[in-house]
Amino acid sequence: MTTIALILLAIIAIATTFMAILQIGAIIYVRRLGRRVDDLAGEFKRELKPLVGRLNTMKDVVINQAREELGLIEGLRTAFESMKKTFQKSQPPPPATRNTEDEDSMFIG
Repeated sequence: MTTIALILLAIIAIATTFMAILQIGAIIYVRRLGRRVDDLAGEFKRELKPLVGRLNTMKDVVINQAREELGLIEGLRTAFESMKKTFQKSQPPPPATRNTEDEDSMFIG
């Protein structure tokens, strides 16, 4: 083998070793990053659970309050309609309208 061939083989061997070391380092880094992401997701889930529970409780309170208010409004509407009907029944009927043609034929003059 020539000297140039040995030098090139040495360069290839060094480059291959360097690439292997980089790949092993990348694998280790990605594993650590994955663990950190898992830990962060677990912490986020633990922190978010009580918040979701409080939001559901608030939602239930708001919905119940809205139902009560709508029931009150419906009751008031029914009461006003009943009062309106009673008021209309107690009013005397409007006077009969006169026919102007009959009045014109009775006019002498």
